[in-house]
Amino acid sequence: IDPFVLDDDGDLYLYWGSAEEPIWVQPMAPDGLSLAGERKEVLAPSDAPYEGLIEGPWVVKRDGLYHLMYSGDACCGSGAHYAVLDARGPSPLGPFERNPANPVLAANDRFNAPGHHALITDDAGTDWVLYHAMDREEGSGLRFLLLDRLDWVDCWPVVNGGSGPSTTFPTRPDVRPPG
Repeated sequence: IDPFVLDDDGDLYLYWGSAEEPIWVQPMAPDGLSLAGERKEVLAPSDAPYEGLIEGPWVVKRDGLYHLMYSGDACCGSGAHYAVLDARGPSPLGPFERNPANPVLAANDRFNAPGHHALITDDAGTDWVLYHAMDREEGSGLRFLLLDRLDWVDCWPVVNGGSGPSTTFPTRPDVRPPG
């Protein structure tokens, strides 16, 4: 798991979580090679939809708030549906409150999950969430990257103009591996 630089001081924090466990944070030494403090719970476990498994927690700062973005699944196996989830708090050490409109983004038939540092701001100031996916329709397990535009409503991210499952998959730009 990668450390994260979260503020102008260049502080490093490590976030992690798993099924039925909290999401934790622990400060790291400035060299990023060792842990430098005690771990702290920043988001309690939840039985909400799409939170059966926690993967890839990462944090971005916007408008004075820290947003903890992570992924969860509703089930296991070939029918797994993943969602990009969001919680926010005033400090990188939490506690974080969950987005009341969970999930921010959800797949219907494609595995998807955010990558580390996956919030991208373009030259026009528009935010995008980058995540990877597996195309189940082709049956080959082809993996590719997708971008979804993020709008912000009351300091919560909203994907493609609405909360919940995105309905504009065919129009999203995708980046597929060569060949």
